[in-house]
Amino acid sequence: MASPMSWIRKYQKGMLVVFGVLLMIVFLVPQFGNVGQEGPKRENPVIVKWDGGSMTRADLDSLRIRHFQTLDFLDGVRRFASEKKGEPVFPMVQPIPPVAGGSSNPDSDQIDNDLVSRYLAAEQAKQAGFEIGPVMVNDYIALTAGDVSLSDDELRVVCSQSTNGISLDQVRDQLRLELANQQFGIMSSAGLVASPNATEAAMLYKRTTKTAECVVLPISVKDQLTKVSVTPKDSELRELYEQGRFHLPSPGFEKPGFKSPRRVAVQYVYADFENFLTNEMAKLTDEEVQKEYERLVAAKDPSVMELDEPETGPELTGESPENAPETTPETAPPAVPETTGGETTGGETTGGETTGGETTGGETTGGE
Repeated sequence: MASPMSWIRKYQKGMLVVFGVLLMIVFLVPQFGNVGQEGPKRENPVIVKWDGGSMTRADLDSLRIRHFQTLDFLDGVRRFASEKKGEPVFPMVQPIPPVAGGSSNPDSDQIDNDLVSRYLAAEQAKQAGFEIGPVMVNDYIALTAGDVSLSDDELRVVCSQSTNGISLDQVRDQLRLELANQQFGIMSSAGLVASPNATEAAMLYKRTTKTAECVVLPISVKDQLTKVSVTPKDSELRELYEQGRFHLPSPGFEKPGFKSPRRVAVQYVYADFENFLTNEMAKLTDEEVQKEYERLVAAKDPSVMELDEPETGPELTGESPENAPETTPETAPPAVPETTGGETTGGETTGGETTGGETTGGETTGGE
């Protein structure tokens, strides 16, 4: 009888093919069974709500990425401009501060709060009529580079080198939000020492709107003096004074107070500019004024230079000779007599005679 091993050796190639097909089926059939089925969904809860809007976790994460990528882009612009100029450049705009105050180890919740605050401030600015257009965004980028001019192609190179997968258009969109928040903060904090946060604002509002009904009862000191029957000793007065020598007097304070309140000495100076100018002008002489004027004219100072008025005339003003103003006899130039041969018409001349004003030889008679 043949050995089983000889049979296996005889058909081993076919058996390997069969086992290979079976293994492929085992691994692929479960995968085909999952086709059309959705994978596990990533949680994206709404974490912020306000009147008229909300923000999910993914929205806030995207806002965080764009914020820090935009700051990296602006740093890249400054470095690129410095390399192009060959020396450090200084931005001519107010920089955009990073969220959480630029802390090296910021708290995640603090970053989220700052991002939401900036987004809401930008939305409020939009509702108030603030419009951050593309010109303002481009001007901000240009001024970030100082006095170095950068083209759009160079800005795209900077964006690709300094950011990770964010486009130049996305940077400009984020800058529009950051600038709206910046402008809204300047407007809302005008006249305030410091902008209060939400908790401080609520406390200040409650303090200024809280009301109380009070009844004030007048007390006359003279009426109380009649009730004093014993005159205090000097030692008792001294002891009472020592108790309140460092305390300001206050009706709501039970202990006595004899310290004088701080007093302020105020002085001020008032100056009338018109009188000052009049007095100073009176000290100048005409010669000094003329000398200063000639010096400014020689220096071609624009404060004293005037533009020459263009000459006017028929040729310069476009008027035709027919429309030119008539010349009066007093201002008319003398007519030039026409000469033909030896004769002159207007006053005829023949030889030595002139008719009109008649001349014979050297004698002239009145004209006929």
